[in-house]
Amino acid sequence: MVESDEGGGKRLLLSAHLTDAALCRRQLLFWLKRKAQIHLLSSFEKLAAAHDFNYNEAQVRLQHSRWGSCTSRSLITLNTKLLFLPEHLTRYIMIHELCHTVHMNHSKAFWALVCRHDPLWHINNMEMRSAWKYVPAWVSAPL
Repeated sequence: MVESDEGGGKRLLLSAHLTDAALCRRQLLFWLKRKAQIHLLSSFEKLAAAHDFNYNEAQVRLQHSRWGSCTSRSLITLNTKLLFLPEHLTRYIMIHELCHTVHMNHSKAFWALVCRHDPLWHINNMEMRSAWKYVPAWVSAPL
């Protein structure tokens, strides 16, 4: 695959037999995951530093139902599909997972911490209920 800014618009050139739709989709998903690793992890690292959060590791995966997760060992996983969300929702998910490094539950203390770092958390949380509408169907279809 080759990316270009030819003609003022971003383009992606995929090289495969058009009759092999599954191969084309796998290549696109591989490209998407690399983009997510670059963009999401960089943004996540900056956000964590700006808000004085510590975590052990962050990774990106193409998940079906979760936008993110945090283990008790502070391993944070972000869904590749966050690339398609508006920036404020992606930021909300990142803050949410970072707050789990302090509180591994959804207690009042957890939500107070989320509120401290994202005063609009309640609105963002409600908007996340319909956030799947931003993700193109080809990304979520089973392989």
